[in-house]
Amino acid sequence: MKCEDGPSDNAYMIRGEFIIRAPWMVGRRVPLSALEDVIRDFFSIECSAARKRELRVLALRTGLGSERVWTLEEVGTVVGVSKQRVQQVEKVALAALGEFLRTGMHVKRRVAADAALRGRLEELAEALSPHAFPMTEGSAAERVSRVFEGASIGSPVLRIVLWGLGFEESRPSQRASQPSNLWVAGGGEERRIIAVSNAIRDTLVRCVLPLTFDDLRLKVAGVLATGPCPPDGVLRKALELCHDVEQVGQSLQASFASLRNVKDRAYRVLYETGKTMAARDIAREIDRRVSAAGGPRQTTRVLVTNGLASDARFKHVGRSAWALAEWDVDTRTIAELMVAALRKAGGALTAEEIWESAKARRPGLRWGPLRSSLSKDRFVLNTEGRYELAEWLTSRQRERYRAARCNRPGGGQEIARETARMLRERTPPELPLTELARELQRQLCIGVSVGAICTRVERLPSVEVRREAHGGRIRRIAVAVSDGSTSALPREHRTSRLEAIQSAVRQILSHRADGTSPLRELRDEVLRQLRCPPSSFYEAVRRMPDIRKRPREHASPVMCYLEHRGAHLGSLAAAIRQADIRAEAQRALTLLRVDTVDLALFQFGRLFESTLRRYMLGARETGRFAVSEQDLTRLSRMVDWLSTAELISDRSALDFLRIKRNERAHDDMPGLEERQALLASSSQTAEVYVRYIALLARLLESVETAK
Repeated sequence: MKCEDGPSDNAYMIRGEFIIRAPWMVGRRVPLSALEDVIRDFFSIECSAARKRELRVLALRTGLGSERVWTLEEVGTVVGVSKQRVQQVEKVALAALGEFLRTGMHVKRRVAADAALRGRLEELAEALSPHAFPMTEGSAAERVSRVFEGASIGSPVLRIVLWGLGFEESRPSQRASQPSNLWVAGGGEERRIIAVSNAIRDTLVRCVLPLTFDDLRLKVAGVLATGPCPPDGVLRKALELCHDVEQVGQSLQASFASLRNVKDRAYRVLYETGKTMAARDIAREIDRRVSAAGGPRQTTRVLVTNGLASDARFKHVGRSAWALAEWDVDTRTIAELMVAALRKAGGALTAEEIWESAKARRPGLRWGPLRSSLSKDRFVLNTEGRYELAEWLTSRQRERYRAARCNRPGGGQEIARETARMLRERTPPELPLTELARELQRQLCIGVSVGAICTRVERLPSVEVRREAHGGRIRRIAVAVSDGSTSALPREHRTSRLEAIQSAVRQILSHRADGTSPLRELRDEVLRQLRCPPSSFYEAVRRMPDIRKRPREHASPVMCYLEHRGAHLGSLAAAIRQADIRAEAQRALTLLRVDTVDLALFQFGRLFESTLRRYMLGARETGRFAVSEQDLTRLSRMVDWLSTAELISDRSALDFLRIKRNERAHDDMPGLEERQALLASSSQTAEVYVRYIALLARLLESVETAK
């Protein structure tokens, strides 16, 4: 039954009194939908417009029969009244429903429940009788389910019942991962407990590290700033409400999933590990802990590196490792530590001696990275099996050592000669890279892993490695190339295959009249030019941030086109006649980057507000419109005036701009994840801003001309 319908067949009138009966009360298992029917009948039994409006307001405010919960302002727009009037209607409706739920009747409205329904309502009121301790929404749903089955967290009927019985909803702090909201029925003691629980969460989330009970009490008192420290009893009750606080020995700390961002989580990981860690290992540990708590795996090495680089709590160690700033850790690279060890010794050292010296400066240093560094040209292995610095040798000694190193079995020249010979013996001159590496390892009898040989072969200028699908997997194929091929250039002068494909795609699309091309035609043209596998083409296109795909029609092929972010917005901004407004709009467009996108949206919002104020002042001076000082006090009233004057008919767009302006003006500085989300939707937001700023600029020009 919809809100606009009349009462159901379970409601009737006897001797001037409306009766709501309950034929479904025969058994003990009564669904929650039956209680929803009772609530609807209570408001619709009189069939009056006022009661229907009360039901509609409650339904929208709680999400009953709709997909979301509406705000007071949105409900006022739908019903056609002010936000304050919606609040009054909601208050009256809940008071009337509460009286009916507690007593089974409402004298003033002449509505009563039959005996079976009154018994159920008495059980419901007893199950939700006010307690001296706040209830979570899950606890309230469990109590309601004893009488009406099917109550769950977030149920609109449950919210209506709790509101009607005098409970007030208290949301936890924004940083809390509370599974449900808290419901309070009573006075100041319950509210104080909730305030203390929110302060506990905020304190532990900001501190990141564990706190003892006494330290926590002092910090909570500082957060509340309402007097002395809260008593132990209040603090312990508040801790029972903190589902995202865990105990570690004699201390308390916020759960790992409730920490604010990647930087705080990395700080916790490094603190508990007690040693330096690579950014990749930190990202894996964060994902492991978040996944254990039921969260998504979305932490990457780049995200960790960018976050830690801008935080003073961390310091960079070596190339990719990180440590806490308060730790006494040598931040030099492994090669620099090895050089320092040799210089301190003043002579040659064995590999084990170098490792022990480096470990003394950086605890936890592994043998693998150090052994890899010893193979660099900075270190020389002498005839005694000891390492010394290459700078200690003369130039002739260095050349002799380098030549001997390349010509030794397994050296670079030996691998190049054997690879060229093996590929020339085949027709066509190609071989799977792994198979080629195993054969080189067997023939040259070198103690190098197959993976290391593959890496050396890939770096040879006479070999090109292509990737192709084979049995559901990607297989690397080593192909001999001619001396005149692009791959014969030194590695640092080569253009990667993906870059070459992306350049060809941009060139092809830029030469088309409409800038578009069917995806298959584009693929065939690129494959014909570069002779690359289709998988490389699709991978290169997928990584292009400026390319878009769209189907032309149902049976038509997929079309590709290049998207020039902000190009059409630049032309719109350039058409603004006022030089100051045009300059501000163009400056905001240049800030649409991931590091300054929040500043760009803030600039757009401020320019929109200032342009609108200038127009309203000009319209008042010329006598074109009546503008009061109250209309100029804040942006919401300025938007109301603009809509009332019927200068812009799309009120939803104006409200959208007003909300975006307030968000950027009053919100905190966003983190990297939030800026990336803002950048994804910045094109649409910036386009709405620029179009309406240009419209207001034209209106302002007409006013200035009239002066």
